[in-house]
Amino acid sequence: MSKSTKIVIKTKVKPALLAQIDGLAQAQNQSISQLMLAALNQYLDLAENRPTATDSLQIIQAELKLLQAKINKIDQFKQEVDSLSFRLNNLEQLLSPLQSQQSLTLAAANFSAAVDFIGELDEDDIDDEPDEILTDFVP
Repeated sequence: MSKSTKIVIKTKVKPALLAQIDGLAQAQNQSISQLMLAALNQYLDLAENRPTATDSLQIIQAELKLLQAKINKIDQFKQEVDSLSFRLNNLEQLLSPLQSQQSLTLAAANFSAAVDFIGELDEDDIDDEPDEILTDFVP
């Protein structure tokens, strides 16, 4: 078939569809024939570029491999997190008695310092009232 040969294709459509086609053709300032030809060309272009079932299967299989690799990576991270959590719990258990000892040692040191401070105070200083303390500095 040469390029200059034109064939007329007839089809039956419902009145509602014809009204839509006619309205769109008028809105685009085209004839119904021009609109239908453009629509057929667009449809055929889409059909040609549509992947085959084999292509779709290959694409899905490749995506599945990527997802499986991601799942494996997530599983590795999960194992690392579990291992680190276990090690952290062990360290906390080991440090717990040391922290208790350190708290007791610190409390004893504070108590000892408080006792030493009280011992250094003169008995006269302990009995001073606030107004007596202030007058001690006035000449």
